[in-house]
Amino acid sequence: MKAEIFAFCDYAAKYGDKLCIIGICEVFFSKRFPITIESHFLAYKLRLGANHSGPVHLTFRVDDDKGENLKLFTLEMAEPPKLPGLGFEPITGALWLDYLTLPQSGSHSASLFYGGKIVASIPILAVQSSGTG
Repeated sequence: MKAEIFAFCDYAAKYGDKLCIIGICEVFFSKRFPITIESHFLAYKLRLGANHSGPVHLTFRVDDDKGENLKLFTLEMAEPPKLPGLGFEPITGALWLDYLTLPQSGSHSASLFYGGKIVASIPILAVQSSGTG
């Protein structure tokens, strides 16, 4: 499996065969911790290898900078249809992360696993801010 898109963003949705993504971000500033990010999404577009067969099992994890799990989601879906001469139809979607709490400043991560192996990972940085804004 190959991840063509894996992004932490303000909003994402699939409309027909299009994946719409708004506001890709990876850094959050706060004067105090913990902070709660009220509503963000993980957008993804994935391609299966030619040898794949059967249902697709995906795991999405958000971990803090110590590797402790903050959110865990699993998705199970039927094998996508094959396109003549092109292989499998891509798997696209958006996963809503409602009320994600980052316990302290540091480099957190969002990761995607397929078959127990990591396919994609992105940083989510939480930075202590001393400014007044």
